[in-house]
Amino acid sequence: MDPRALGPLLLLAGLLLLSGLCGGAPSLYTIDAVGLSVLPGPTVPTGTPVTLTCSVSVSHDSARRLMHVFRFTRFDALVHAVNSTAGEARLRLLPARAADSGDYECQVEVMEKVRHSGGQRLTVTGLQTPVLSLSAGVVYEGGQLVASCSAPQEKGALVFQFFQRPAGAAAASLLKHAISTGTRSEARLVLPEVGDRDLFCNYSIPMAPEAGGSNSSNTLHVLVKALFISPVMVVLPASSVFEGDVVEVVCRVVEPPGSVDVYLTKGRKVLKQSAKVLHYRFTAGEGDGGEYVCKAEYGAAQKETYQTIRVKELFSRPVLSLDPLEVFEEETMRLSCVIDSYSPERLVIEDVRFSVYKNQQLLVQGASYEAFALPSQNGNYTCRAEADGQEHPLAKDSAALVVQAKVPVSVPVLSVVGGRLVVGRPFALRCHSDSGSLPITYTLHGPRRPAQTREVRWAGDEAVFNTSGVPRGADLLLFLCHAQNNELSAPLPSAGHELLHATEVIEPVSRPVLTLVPNGASVSEGQDLTLNCSVQRGTLPVTFTWFSSGRTDPLAFQTLQGNAGTYTIAAVARGHSGGYYCEGSNPALEVKRSFTVVVGIQMAGWKKGLMAVGCVLLLLGRRPRRPPQERPAEEAGQGALREAGQHPERAP
Repeated sequence: MDPRALGPLLLLAGLLLLSGLCGGAPSLYTIDAVGLSVLPGPTVPTGTPVTLTCSVSVSHDSARRLMHVFRFTRFDALVHAVNSTAGEARLRLLPARAADSGDYECQVEVMEKVRHSGGQRLTVTGLQTPVLSLSAGVVYEGGQLVASCSAPQEKGALVFQFFQRPAGAAAASLLKHAISTGTRSEARLVLPEVGDRDLFCNYSIPMAPEAGGSNSSNTLHVLVKALFISPVMVVLPASSVFEGDVVEVVCRVVEPPGSVDVYLTKGRKVLKQSAKVLHYRFTAGEGDGGEYVCKAEYGAAQKETYQTIRVKELFSRPVLSLDPLEVFEEETMRLSCVIDSYSPERLVIEDVRFSVYKNQQLLVQGASYEAFALPSQNGNYTCRAEADGQEHPLAKDSAALVVQAKVPVSVPVLSVVGGRLVVGRPFALRCHSDSGSLPITYTLHGPRRPAQTREVRWAGDEAVFNTSGVPRGADLLLFLCHAQNNELSAPLPSAGHELLHATEVIEPVSRPVLTLVPNGASVSEGQDLTLNCSVQRGTLPVTFTWFSSGRTDPLAFQTLQGNAGTYTIAAVARGHSGGYYCEGSNPALEVKRSFTVVVGIQMAGWKKGLMAVGCVLLLLGRRPRRPPQERPAEEAGQGALREAGQHPERAP
C-alpha cells in the first residue's frame, strides 16, 4: 500500500478510539416501557401524603448509564420535571389537597426518543373548613363591613361565597360571590335591613368540581342598627306660589349619627349639596314647578324626602301676531302683542307693560306696531310683557315671529314652448312671471276650450299648458294667461300681442295641383312637356318634387320662395307615357301629394304620313295580274275594293 494513503486511515482510527474513550452516546438504544404509580392509592382524603412514581426501562449497547428527563403533567400541563440517570423519579404531594386532583401522566425523554406512560386519575376528597372574620360586629342599616374568608391549607384558585341569616331563622341568603387566586378573600358587604344577622362563608374549587363545596365556616353575629337620617324638608313661604315669588327650600337631618351629606335634586339635576342642613333660594319661574327631592347620605345609606312645589302663572307668555297673516310688499302690516290669561288676585292687567323688538333691538314701547311692508321691515320680531307692582318684577318674551313680506307677482309672459307653432297641430304654452313669491297660480284662457290652471310651488317649476292646434296663426291673439299669488289682489293678465310677435308660425302646404303644358292628351313625340306643380297655401319656402308612376326615385325637386314650380321633359318619346304626380312640403315637415295625371304620347305627324304611303304601296303590290277577258269588269272592281279594305257597299 502507498505509505501516503496510511496517514488519513490512521487519523480516522484515532478519532474513533478517542470518541469511545470520551464516553460518546451509544449508537443503539430503545425505551422499553414507562410506568406511573400513585401511592397510597388513586383516591385519598385531603391531607394525605401522596407519591407519584415514574419508572422507565431502556435497552442499549453500552455499559454507560443514560440521562433520563422525567416530566409529570396534570391535565396535560407540566407540574414537575426531573433529570436523572436513575430509572425512576418521584412527585410528592405533602400533603395532597383537593386542588391536586386530576389526570396525571409521565413522559420520559432519552436522548432523541420520548415515551409516555398511561394516565392515572388522582382524587383527593374533602375540603378544609374555612375561617370567617369581620371588621365590625355592629353596623347601621345600609352600612358596609369587611368580611374575610380563608382556607390557608388549600391550593389553587378558590371561589368564596358569603351568606347571611336572620337571627333564629333556618334559611340563609347569599350576599356575594368572590373569586380569589389565593386561599383568602375579602369582601365589602352591605346589610340594608335592620336587625340581628348571622354571617358565614364557604368555598369551592373550580378545577376540582368533584370535591364539591366546603363546609360552612364559623358563624359570626352582626347587629344592624336603624339609621335615623331621614331629612326634614320645608318649603317657604308655601308649596304653592306665584311666578316671581321668592321660594326657600330647607333640608335638615335631625341628630345625625355622624357626618351626613344632604342633597337637593329636581329631575335628576343636583341643585345644591351641603352637610347636615341645606338652604336653597330661588325666584319662582315658569319651569320651576315640580317634584323636589331632599336626600341624606351616610356612608352607603340613603334616605329621601319628597315635596311638590306648584308655581301658578301670574300671566301667560305673550303672543305676537301679524295682520294680515301673509303680508305683501307695500301693504300695511300690523303687529299685536297680547296675553291670553292672568291671575286677577295678584295682578292688575293695567300694570302689564308691553314692548316690541326687531332682531332683539327695541322697536317701540307698546303692544302694537304698524308699518308698510318693505324689504327693510323683514326680520325676527318678538314682544315682551312686564308686570310692575310686584315684589320682584316679572318679564316674559313671546316666541319669535319671522316677518318676510311677499313679493307681488309681476305681469306674466305667455310664450309657445320651443318658439315655433305649426298651424293645426297641438302645441304647448308656458306662462311665467319674472318676479313674485311662491306659490303662484297661473290660469290659461283660449278660444273654444276650457280654462286650465297650474300652481307653481317650488323654484324651477313651470306652468306649462298643453293645448290643441289652431286653424290660423292669428288665433294666438285669442290666448290669455292670468297670474296670481295674493287672494286679495286681482289676477294680472299677460300682454295680448307679445305671444304672436314672439312665435314663428308655420302653415303646412295645401294639397298641390299638377297641370301639364301642353295638355297630356295632345302631346306628340318630340314635343317638350312641362309639369307645373302649385299650392294654394303654405309658409315659404316650399319644396316641390316630381314623380313618375312606377318609379321610386323622384324625377326632380325644387325649393322655392314661391307657391309654384315647374319641371320640363324635353322631346318626349313614346316611353314617357304614363302617370305623373308631384309633392309639396315646407318647414312644417308635412308632405302633401297631388292627384296623378296620365300622359299619352301621340305619334309624330311625319310618321303618320310615311305609314300611309307605305300602306298604299303595300296594297298595290298585292293586286292579281289576270287578263281582263278572264273576269267581268264588275267583279274586277269589287275585288279591288276588297283588297283596299273596303266593302263594296261602302265604296264611294
